Amino acid sequence: MKKRIAFTMLIMVVYLLGKHIPLSDVLITSSKKTAFTMSAVINYMVSDDPVTPSLFILGLSPWMSAMILSKIIMVLRHPNAKRDQHNRGRLLTISLTIVFSIIQAFVAIQSISLHYVNSFHIQTELLVMLEMITGAFFVVWLAEKNSLYGIGGPSVIILMNILMNMVGIIKNGLLDVKIWSPTMILSLVVAIVYILMTMAISVIFTVSERRIPVYKTMIDSQFSDTSYLVIKVSPMGTLVLMYIMALFSLIRTFVSFLGFFFQQSKGMMWVVHNWRLETLFGLIVFSVIFILFSLLITLLLMNPRDMSENFLKAGDCLEGIRPGQTTTRYLCHLLIGYTLISSFVILIMIITPLIISMRVQGDTQLYSLPFTILVLGSIILNIKDEIEVRRIAHRYEKIARM
Repeated sequence: MKKRIAFTMLIMVVYLLGKHIPLSDVLITSSKKTAFTMSAVINYMVSDDPVTPSLFILGLSPWMSAMILSKIIMVLRHPNAKRDQHNRGRLLTISLTIVFSIIQAFVAIQSISLHYVNSFHIQTELLVMLEMITGAFFVVWLAEKNSLYGIGGPSVIILMNILMNMVGIIKNGLLDVKIWSPTMILSLVVAIVYILMTMAISVIFTVSERRIPVYKTMIDSQFSDTSYLVIKVSPMGTLVLMYIMALFSLIRTFVSFLGFFFQQSKGMMWVVHNWRLETLFGLIVFSVIFILFSLLITLLLMNPRDMSENFLKAGDCLEGIRPGQTTTRYLCHLLIGYTLISSFVILIMIITPLIISMRVQGDTQLYSLPFTILVLGSIILNIKDEIEVRRIAHRYEKIARM
């Protein structure tokens, strides 16, 4: 376990160093300040700050979006395929990551200032885009190596981005304030209370579970009556937020990409301008994406049909539920119900501060903190669970060797 923790620390150091390696031929204006709008916060979690673009400017965003879409495509095209599905899925993920990286690099190049040498504009832009794509794949390599030899997998990289983002919010939003007005003090107190409430609800959803008794026909012992299937109230936890926000950011990149070619279209430019969480249109789109993909990811990763087939193969069944299709429908309804409830509650916690900020035109830095804390808490809880599981596994390995 100590070796894994040490390896994760090494990955974090390498990632921090990479975030301070600037792209070549990029002009950085010191007068520019990092924005902490909600849309920017989402970008910072899975990528890097475009104001001071580094080698890791694309971050994990292309890879995370590719993972979701490749999983969906593989299930839809090969619903019953088991053999070589992992290899095909990995090849599809790599291919989509390349495509998404190229598109995101093209969009990113439009928002940064480049130092062109003579008249080689296209060559300079292609070189910088290649650096961005290379940096994105290096970040993916770090995440995969951390999954194999460290703790937390890709979550550690997002954790680093969140912590750096929070430091920036506190520094620019709180420490730089010279005069504290009563309104600002009240807003800060309300924000702290709301953050604590958000953390409490997140922990409750993460640890709460329903235990469904399982009848094991092949086992006749005192332990046969204590077997059960565990379904969490929030089946995928709040960690699914990372993948949904990466997907939302990717779609926004596609919209900006299309807007570059249809600048004369007023409708297209309106969509580009309003595809932000600071607008009503952006909030509605994000809410729809959040609910739909929460359901989709839950049903893909916790496939009720596979769970039902595993019960049949083991000769088990849920207490009071007929095996086969009845069990599949029961599990499907259960997962959909719990996912909808937890998703709506989490969504309300996220968008409520944003709606308030739209009404009062307040400081968006404070209104983005609950979302940031929510993701941070889910990452910490998942890393904690992984450490506990690995400790238990290591303990059993020692017993098996005796």
